[in-house]
Amino acid sequence: MSDRDIFGKLLAMLHIGALSQLGLLSNPVTGKQKADLETAKTTLDMIDMLGRRMYLDEEEKTLLDNILTELRIRYMSVKEMAEGGISPEEVN
Repeated sequence: MSDRDIFGKLLAMLHIGALSQLGLLSNPVTGKQKADLETAKTTLDMIDMLGRRMYLDEEEKTLLDNILTELRIRYMSVKEMAEGGISPEEVN
């Protein structure tokens, strides 16, 4: 497996993990949706750090930037819902 493939799989794992941490996907172990904004924020910070600390080609950088942008938008949406007393699982 090439480094590019491994990097893509790493981003996919972090992406899916963040979606689960935001309460937008069911936890594969419990089958339940539960938001954990602190852990989700840490995952977003890790993805951001990868972009800043690694040499990425244009395709890898675009993929990372797109995932990070999507997750930041979703994070803010879930955070606003939580501040309003609505959990993401109530919306899904």
